Amino acid sequence: MQNIIPKVIIVMSSELISIVMPVYNAAKFLDYSIPSVLSQTYQNIELVVVDDASSDNSYEIVLKYANLDNRVKAFSIPFVDGPKPTRDNAILRAKGDWIVYVDADDAIEYDMIEKLWKRHIETGADFVCPTMHLVERKGMPDLLTIPRDSFDLNNLYNGTEAMIRTLSSWEFGTAGALIHRKNITNLYQLENSLLYNDECDSRIYLNNSNLVAFSNASYYYTQHTNSSTHDKSVNARDLDGFYMQFVLYDFSVFCDYSIHFASPFSFLVNYTPKVLTYQQGGKICFLTFLIFNIANNRF
Repeated sequence: MQNIIPKVIIVMSSELISIVMPVYNAAKFLDYSIPSVLSQTYQNIELVVVDDASSDNSYEIVLKYANLDNRVKAFSIPFVDGPKPTRDNAILRAKGDWIVYVDADDAIEYDMIEKLWKRHIETGADFVCPTMHLVERKGMPDLLTIPRDSFDLNNLYNGTEAMIRTLSSWEFGTAGALIHRKNITNLYQLENSLLYNDECDSRIYLNNSNLVAFSNASYYYTQHTNSSTHDKSVNARDLDGFYMQFVLYDFSVFCDYSIHFASPFSFLVNYTPKVLTYQQGGKICFLTFLIFNIANNRF
């Protein structure tokens, strides 16, 4: 297990940071993702791994790491549909006041948590975003980096401003972000499909934040076609999430009104092509949102 021991100076730390990892049939990735977490220079972490009834040997691999490192907390649950309820389950089990998401097929740089925490100390931010590197595998050339080089990592936004900056396109990424637990609402909303989309959750957490900061800490987001945790296709159910994203323009005003929008939005979903880009889906939903609210004298 030499991969687990960092070959760098270990940063002494006192604040427990909980890293949560949902797992579903990710056996071929776990020897890549888990060691990247356990090798952090910031040592006071726990890795909460929840396996969603995988049919491969994912859970056995997780247990292997749990037996080698007591910071790994392994859980297995009956099958649920999608990574969100599995991730939510892990958050509810986490003991730290600070949460970081890492997907089972991704990896993080050895000093990512240290850099995020230092940025929090410098700024007081309760939401700190790393730099996302979209790669086929850590160590390979970037397919895309978010934010772009032109983005100033010294920027500080309030939560609503940061959220709005993700609506037309993702100016920055939130995968691997350091998030204070108080910002994480919308947990385990299994009966409400309007709150399904993971990107919607990220925007809710941003909107809940007091201050959002950015860091050059590196998160390696694995881009591949067969990922169980990174399904890039957009279907009718995903489109529900697009509506909620635009509701967040003024969440306090529109959240109570959202149920009245559900029926016409369902009409949109049923008559919209099932495969759209995120941007196309978002524009369609935003236009429908505007038309419906104008027609009902909301503006």
